Amino acid sequence: MSSSADASRDVTGSPPKSGLSKGRFEEIYGKGLIERSAHFTLRALPGDGRRGTSTAKKLGSIARRNKAKRRATEAAKDLIPRNLDCVISVSSKADRLPFREIRAELEELFARMATRWEGASESS
Repeated sequence: MSSSADASRDVTGSPPKSGLSKGRFEEIYGKGLIERSAHFTLRALPGDGRRGTSTAKKLGSIARRNKAKRRATEAAKDLIPRNLDCVISVSSKADRLPFREIRAELEELFARMATRWEGASESS
């Protein structure tokens, strides 16, 4: 019989589809390494590839905030390293960006974050 952690993974070994728990989200938001771009802030801690997304109420209605979260999540779907849990914060101007620009900006953020984690693991 497998452990509960193994049972929560699908056959490919991917983490479950669910995002971060509230406690884990807050831990990453408060203690994670940070990378910023013009429209996004990426925070990360070692984990198993889960992600969370946040927006400011300044973005507007709940529908606009949810759309911004969905677009950021879709753009980052295959960018999240399997060894990091991440929180992507979406700025109030990001909802006007074309999808390809969202994707390019997040690719750059994740590349910079990966470089920082590689440097941190080499110095330990």
